Amino acid sequence: MSKIGVSTACFYPMYTEKALEEVSTLGVSVCEIFLNCFSELEKPFLEKLRGILRAGNLSVTSIHPFLSAMEGYLFFSSYDRRTDDGIEIYKKMFYAAQYLGAEYFVLHGAHGLVCNNVEEYAESYRRIARAANEFGITLTHENVCRTVSNSVDFIRKFKKSLNNDVSFTFDIKQCIRAGQNPLEMIDAMGDCIQNVHINDYDLEKKECRLPLCGNCDISGIIEKLKSYGYNGNYIIEVYNDNYSSKDEISVSAQRLESFINC
Repeated sequence: MSKIGVSTACFYPMYTEKALEEVSTLGVSVCEIFLNCFSELEKPFLEKLRGILRAGNLSVTSIHPFLSAMEGYLFFSSYDRRTDDGIEIYKKMFYAAQYLGAEYFVLHGAHGLVCNNVEEYAESYRRIARAANEFGITLTHENVCRTVSNSVDFIRKFKKSLNNDVSFTFDIKQCIRAGQNPLEMIDAMGDCIQNVHINDYDLEKKECRLPLCGNCDISGIIEKLKSYGYNGNYIIEVYNDNYSSKDEISVSAQRLESFINC
């Protein structure tokens, strides 16, 4: 049965440990953790996070890195030596993910101007994915409005070039911001979706909302995910100006759990 979780990103720029403590008060059992700087990759800090997880009876579905904006430069240019260095940097993050018990790691990928060849892009993804696998972590590529993964067309080509040997994090708000149909994006990703960032959207005001607090076709989106066999977790990921109090997040999570598992 799918579980509803909350990302620490909902409380950014609150410090990660404080955000995780807030998540632990919301009545959810799973979460996503954004690691926001290099010092948060050190073992004493990870041990602090693990203590909060244990105290709150929380498990980690996914880890999100703070270097997302640099992934095109690190991994998807023609400068292979920098790619090698980038993978070594990310191994520290994969270790952190392993230490915290996460299953998935979220990759944003390259901005459009960086990527010129889908096949070369896919090969770089393979290299990063292999490094993640060494730590027992599955690399998932998220659809992000500012990167090459913003379009249904790219996702289809990318997936085909990898012979479907790819994993995705699907994000509703990123689809809408990119002018893409969420149902078509799910069709493009298909049964390779491993992780879901769930949110809603006010289509008139063009603002992200908590799940079931906007006017997206959340029911249709969930049914489409289920049609591809998705039974993983749904991680609420919104911004700190998309709600007035943390109680709203808790209520949204409770409503969403009933909605998904009815």
